[in-house]
Amino acid sequence: MNPLLIPAGNPGPLTGVNGNNTYLIDGHVPTLIDAGVGAVSHLDALARVLGPRPLAQVLVTHGHGDHISGAPALLARWPDVAM
Repeated sequence: MNPLLIPAGNPGPLTGVNGNNTYLIDGHVPTLIDAGVGAVSHLDALARVLGPRPLAQVLVTHGHGDHISGAPALLARWPDVAM
């Protein structure tokens, strides 16, 4: 299954127009690669793709703020998500 690109919604000189890239592996266990920054546009885009299903887990590639600081927002939206 090919991952779906979901821009993190944090545009800037280092991240480009759409911000960091996160990727959703949308299968039996919906898994997000990198947490983004918690932008509402990112959370809403994830919710649109997932529909009524919850996000199951988040895998963070490294500890830079633009890849992990969205973890609290993801937990608030999907309280059972594994990090």
